[in-house]
Amino acid sequence: MNNLLAALLITSIFFTVFVHSATDASNRDAAILLRPTENQHLQDPLGSLHDWLQTSPNAPCNWTGVSCSGGAVVALNLRSLGIAGDFPADFCLISTLRSLDLSDNSLGGNISSNSIALCSHLSSLNLSSNYFVGDLPGFPVEFLNLTVLDFSINNFSSEIPANFVNLRRLQFLSLGSNLLNESVPEFLSELTELTQLVLAVNPFRPSPLPRNIGRLAKLEFLIAPMANLEGQIPESIGNLSSMKIFDVSQNNLVGEIPKSIGGMRNAEQIELYHNHLSGEIPDAFSGLTSLLRFDASENNLTGKIPKVWRRCRWSRSI
Repeated sequence: MNNLLAALLITSIFFTVFVHSATDASNRDAAILLRPTENQHLQDPLGSLHDWLQTSPNAPCNWTGVSCSGGAVVALNLRSLGIAGDFPADFCLISTLRSLDLSDNSLGGNISSNSIALCSHLSSLNLSSNYFVGDLPGFPVEFLNLTVLDFSINNFSSEIPANFVNLRRLQFLSLGSNLLNESVPEFLSELTELTQLVLAVNPFRPSPLPRNIGRLAKLEFLIAPMANLEGQIPESIGNLSSMKIFDVSQNNLVGEIPKSIGGMRNAEQIELYHNHLSGEIPDAFSGLTSLLRFDASENNLTGKIPKVWRRCRWSRSI
């Protein structure tokens, strides 16, 4: 009996401590989330965050855009809520936060590397479709869990910082539709966990595709039209065996389509149009049995259409 009472007492004490601990964490997280709105760094002109009240039951886990696990905030999805102001770096002071989506809003201004450093525990960061300006923020500390990074459709300029190479677990990187105006860096080929890479619609300084891009063996989507690419398509693309969509259209690529393109055996869509490619279409295309669309129009290609394509019904433009 004494053992049973002792066990019940220990369980009761543990439960009480757990509840108080969870309550303290919730109160702390709520205070952190309210801080940017209280100091006017984050504006809510549409009243989308009207239920962000410290006094509301189960705050902040029942607030708009907030997801919790075990009473702790793990995700903020404030997409398309019409919020404005600066990058609310204070949100990242919540140590349990793993996903932060601020996309499709009216946020702007510069983002410092020090601000981004507060978010080193995130696995997903989406700031797309806003009005951020200035240099892309660097990543001065290790981001050991970051797999998704979307900075697309903003007004970031200058270069892709060299310390992006430290984002070793990154699977999705989108920098499309910005004002990046330095070269496409070779070190992108070192982000070997990438499955999707978007560089499209940037006024990069004329530069080639990374010579060793074939190291990205897990890459499924390369979206790089209107990226001021020049030079030849590297032979290493033959190692992109996971590739599904390869789009380097509307650039200044020259030379022949490399025969190694046959190594992209899972490709469903290849866009090469509006470049300065020359020579014949290699026979290696005959092995791309998953290919649904191929467009190499507006180039300087010569020779005949491969025989294997003459009986195909899929979309092609040559």
